[in-house]
Amino acid sequence: MSDKAKFLTRVTIPLTVPLAIKDAAGRDAERTSLTMQRPKTRHVKRLAVAIGPQVLNGLMAGKGDKVDTQDMAQSLFQALLTGEKLDALTAIIADLCGEAPEQIDDLDPADLWSVGLAFADFFPALRSFVSTSLRATAPPSTDGAPAT
Repeated sequence: MSDKAKFLTRVTIPLTVPLAIKDAAGRDAERTSLTMQRPKTRHVKRLAVAIGPQVLNGLMAGKGDKVDTQDMAQSLFQALLTGEKLDALTAIIADLCGEAPEQIDDLDPADLWSVGLAFADFFPALRSFVSTSLRATAPPSTDGAPAT
């Protein structure tokens, strides 16, 4: 298997509560899932600005690096608890999903956990952090297969 094949390129996120949207003809419709693309450098840069470099370094740590999950969770939540930073995170998620930020803001809170897990799926250290420090309340977010 090549190095490239080891990485997910997109993740399908099933929504517990469908998202109300307008279809191409402007009629009311529902979306039952989102597809999140693998983050690019521009997303990581924006995330670094939103959460701070120390938190980002911990999230991006390699397999051999030890991450104190309690300190990491506290740092992450403290870094994000401003309206401006939450809006920046929403914009990143919207871009990754090909949606308008308003659509992400309209997600039901029950689906936010799945969105977070989907993002974590792209980063092994982040996925490890999430699975060891927080209890999942939703099924895994990926369909299990990398996109081709």
